[in-house]
Amino acid sequence: MDITNNASSGRFEVAVDGGIGFLRYKIETDTILLLQVEEPPEA
Repeated sequence: MDITNNASSGRFEVAVDGGIGFLRYKIETDTILLLQVEEPPEA
């Protein structure tokens, strides 16, 4: 499983069962805020 950092969208992405799962994040100074996690409906 390969996880990629889509920095322009502020999210980490992973291919899961033909769809894309992701974790949205925001970086503030020295803190990473984890905002939202979604997985494809068929996962």
